[in-house]
Amino acid sequence: MENKISKNNLGEINFVDSNNNTKIYEIVLPDLEKFPPDIYANSVVVNNTPVESTFIFSSIQVPIHEYQFPKKNKIEARVVAKIVMPVQVAEGFLLAFQNNWEKFKKQSAVNPSDDKGKK
Repeated sequence: MENKISKNNLGEINFVDSNNNTKIYEIVLPDLEKFPPDIYANSVVVNNTPVESTFIFSSIQVPIHEYQFPKKNKIEARVVAKIVMPVQVAEGFLLAFQNNWEKFKKQSAVNPSDDKGKK
């Protein structure tokens, strides 16, 4: 029998060894002060393979004035982060994001997906 590792929704990892003994490890995040600085992105490209999902976050500075537009019809994006995760983790990320987004929209006076900012 091989070892089995699974993550539950309580922020824990369950490890079952070859003798069917289970150990539970709590996932502990560092204090907010120890987090790296925020990175701003206004664009993301998502690629998937059968085993992993890749998120490439970038910052695109859109020209405001006509003279700022490049001569070629291309505006370069500056990649600020690339995140690669197993598809199982990406699926959990998607579900957590959807759940959080729905709660945010219910609590927010403005619907972020509504251009007119209706209440």
